[in-house]
Amino acid sequence: MDFSKELKNSKSSGHLTATLSDGQKFHSVLVDIIPTATGAILIGVNATDNVRLDQPKLSAGTHTVKFGENHNAWFSLQGESFESVSGEMKVKVDGQLTAAEGIFNCVTNNGLEVSGEFNIQPVKKP
Repeated sequence: MDFSKELKNSKSSGHLTATLSDGQKFHSVLVDIIPTATGAILIGVNATDNVRLDQPKLSAGTHTVKFGENHNAWFSLQGESFESVSGEMKVKVDGQLTAAEGIFNCVTNNGLEVSGEFNIQPVKKP
């Protein structure tokens, strides 16, 4: 999927990080929350790498989202792409899809264990 239009118009700030069991580390330079028909995608990018976390439509509050059922985490790092087959995300969201913070952990389809955290907030107007 190409999220370049959404990222170009991003009104979010914050971070998304991930640590993989093979030693790779990911630190975003740009983050966004992109609404979808079934919820939202939390995305962090840096250069050509990205991490995407799928969440269902959620009411304001703290929730646990299971990966591998209807929602997944996707990783595109150093030219290799993979996705979660199990795991979960604990996420606190506002009701307007403008803020999300939490942690995640999963096992990917190529056997890597991944853990990370994120804090995505709307850009504050001066």
